[in-house]
Amino acid sequence: MQGRNSIFNKIRESDILTLLLIMSIFLTVIGLILFSRELSGKEITTTEKTTIATETTILADTEVKNARVINSMPPSVTVEPLEQEPEVINGRIQPNDLEPFWTQCGLTEKEFEYFAQVVQAEQNVSYEGQLWVAEVIWNRTKDVGGYEGTVTEVLNASGQFSTTSNGKCKTKATDNSKKAVVEAYLNVIIPENVIYFRAGYYFSGHKKYAECGNNYFSIG
Repeated sequence: MQGRNSIFNKIRESDILTLLLIMSIFLTVIGLILFSRELSGKEITTTEKTTIATETTILADTEVKNARVINSMPPSVTVEPLEQEPEVINGRIQPNDLEPFWTQCGLTEKEFEYFAQVVQAEQNVSYEGQLWVAEVIWNRTKDVGGYEGTVTEVLNASGQFSTTSNGKCKTKATDNSKKAVVEAYLNVIIPENVIYFRAGYYFSGHKKYAECGNNYFSIG
């Protein structure tokens, strides 16, 4: 009986040791698996961190390059439109064809048209003659020789211009007569004291100046 118990005890001890060994192996395997997973997770995390760090570095480099490009660009410059230089022909400033003529000599459109009509009516022989006629009218607006006032007042003065009547002129203005009004305003065509003219001959009692376009001009 004791022999059987001894054998039985040995068997039980052997089974327990085997079971413990199996359990030890099992736990070892489980541990290895868990450790492998943890290690794998760490490797994935490290890779992701490396990728993120690389992308961040690339982005930062791109921003720096963009900033350098922007900083290297010249500052914006506002270019002011250049004023058009007046055209000068034979020493005389020419009217600007891109602007209304009347604004270039400080007149209203109606007054300018009236002025150009009178110039055309008084002189239709030459453009130079029209310049002289226009200049006489401008001279009379400067309080020279007892004449003064606006262009309209000078043109409507009693007994001065036979081509006007009741503030009107029947002659149609031309492109040349309009241009002459402006060019005479912009330049000194004849002296300021030349304030008389008439067709065919000089006024008696006035100092002669010169003839132009069959009009004879005198000093006041």
